[in-house]
Order: sequence, then C-alpha cells, then structure tokens
Amino acid sequence: MISVQSFHDNPPNSFIDKQFSQDGRFGWLLMMWHPEHSEQLEEIAADLKLSVRNSDVNTVSRIEVEKWLKGYINELHWKMHARLRRSDLSEKGLSVLFAIFFDHELFFVQFGRLFCCLSDGKKLRVAGTDYHHYQMQTLQKLNLLGFADKDIPIKVQRVFIAENHRFLVLSGNLCAQVFDNHSDLAGLTHFVESFSGSENPMWLIIEG
Repeated sequence: MISVQSFHDNPPNSFIDKQFSQDGRFGWLLMMWHPEHSEQLEEIAADLKLSVRNSDVNTVSRIEVEKWLKGYINELHWKMHARLRRSDLSEKGLSVLFAIFFDHELFFVQFGRLFCCLSDGKKLRVAGTDYHHYQMQTLQKLNLLGFADKDIPIKVQRVFIAENHRFLVLSGNLCAQVFDNHSDLAGLTHFVESFSGSENPMWLIIEG
C-alpha cells in the first residue's frame, strides 16, 4: 500500500490534490506548479481540480489506465489552453503531474517543471523526464500543459514502488539542490523538508 510521507505546496502558485480508496490500494495524485504569484491561478487551479474530480478516474482499470490517461490529458490540455489564453499570466502554461496508482504500481504523466525520482535507500535515480535536460529550455520545449496551440506529446510513465522505497516529485527549482547535494538517503525526507523556506518550493514524497 502506498502512503504519503511528506508534501509541501504553496497556493496559489502550486497545489497538491489527492484521493485514496479506503483500503489504500487505489488512488490518484494531482500536482500543479507555476512560477508566478497571481490570484488568477486560484481560479485556474480550481478548474483543474474540478476537472479531475468530475472525471471517471475512479473507475479506470489497470488494463485501460494508459489509454485513459492519454485521452483525458489531451482534452485537459485544450481546456487549460483556452483558460490560460484568457488570463493575464506571463507564462501561459502549467507544470503538472497526474498519477494513478494500483497497489505499488504508479502510472503518471508529467509536464513542465515537475520532476520525479525513486529511492531504494541506497541510491536515487530519475523516474520519467530527467531534469538535467530541462534546466535551460524554452517554454515551447518544456511541454507545459495548456501552452501550445496544438496537441502535445503525452508519455505515460510506469514505476513500481517497492516496500520501503520512496517516490519523490520535486519542483524544478529544488532538483539540483536535492539530486546533487543529498548525502544520506536515510535522512532524505528531512533534507527535502529543509527547503520549505526557499522560494516557491513544492514536493511530494510517497512510500511503498
């Protein structure tokens, strides 16, 4: 069973929304991050949360989850594109991670500046998009949700979070500090939490 060990968001710039079944064997996680501080993000975040909660995500089976994610995210991209075009935000795109899990198996899609890694207690390895490739990218190449006036690439990642292993999601501004400077994986959670006072931090740590 997967459980949330630690998380931090900073509304309205970022939020984490999640839902778990009573037995803990199924659930979903939604994360959004944006570099600007704007009241408009509150409305955009509310639209994003409502879209997921009103979807049929809770009835998706393991067999159809990858197909469902691709179809749903494509529709969500265009919905957010229309919403963001009407906003006064300078960056008209969202960094988003949406994950669905079955027992210890996690299926997720990621866009923009949210990056993931897995820890087995001995080493930390990248899961999904490698943040090293996105440190100096243009907005077009960041693959932000809602940014492009066209269909965007949607790659469903699949990871297994074994017992006592951890899955981390970090905002891009924390990645170098965490990935390149951690020395004690046993104290990784406390190390990540030490950045709570930095500018616009966001993280989620779940344990298998």
